Amino acid sequence: MKLTVITKGKDEIVGYALSHRIHDAGQPGQFRGGLLAGPGQQIHEVEVPDDFSFTPSSEEIHGRLQAILYRK
Repeated sequence: MKLTVITKGKDEIVGYALSHRIHDAGQPGQFRGGLLAGPGQQIHEVEVPDDFSFTPSSEEIHGRLQAILYRK
């Protein structure tokens, strides 16, 4: 599963959402939302395990995302 993640600075996760493919946009005239990076922010697309959606707390979600984003 792919997530779009917005970060600010080195360690601050601002937001995240499921990534959408272009062909998932629907029919003309339909609306679709998504994330945009603001000033000083970066946008990342990361692959997460399928069990990621069962993560019980926001602290654990942020910890797992930081481990994925900043592993080298």
